[in-house]
Amino acid sequence: MSPTRKQQKLIDAILGTSKEAQPSEPADLRWRIRSFAGDLPEDKIERVQRSLEERIEKLEESKRKAAKSVQLTDRERRIWQVIQRGAKGLQYCRELDSAGIAPLRKGIWKDCPRKYESAYRQGEPWRHRIQDEKSKVRRKAELAKLVKATHFEVMEGLGHFPMSESPQQFRRYLLPVLERIAG
Repeated sequence: MSPTRKQQKLIDAILGTSKEAQPSEPADLRWRIRSFAGDLPEDKIERVQRSLEERIEKLEESKRKAAKSVQLTDRERRIWQVIQRGAKGLQYCRELDSAGIAPLRKGIWKDCPRKYESAYRQGEPWRHRIQDEKSKVRRKAELAKLVKATHFEVMEGLGHFPMSESPQQFRRYLLPVLERIAG
């Protein structure tokens, strides 16, 4: 059974406040529902809670998938090492070949020469495809750095405005993050 429009608004409101501080346990979730819903009957609170728990689990699963999707494969990691050396054009292709990295030769690459340098010398469309592959690996590596740099922590007992509600408690959460950023 799906929630009513009013219940869905309530769910969205609760989840909207929980993006940075997810409920850490069912009791905390129940408290948040009550604080938004007031005097809802117990059976409705349980339905809302189940629905929220399902949505939170889906959100967590999507986070896990996103983190996994930006992990570089061994081949991409080796290409990234070549990219970081700063070589361009034909020199980039020579470095890929000397690192033992060959074009995948499937899909749009199925007719590609066996070496990047040969493909580059043949001109279009191979030069364009080599550049596309280089760009994709570069973006994926940069995204992987961002995902690794993220940090999630539940601020127990704090609500929407933790810096106003309890500055000392907020500071206990904030200082370690600032220290990590500072290196």
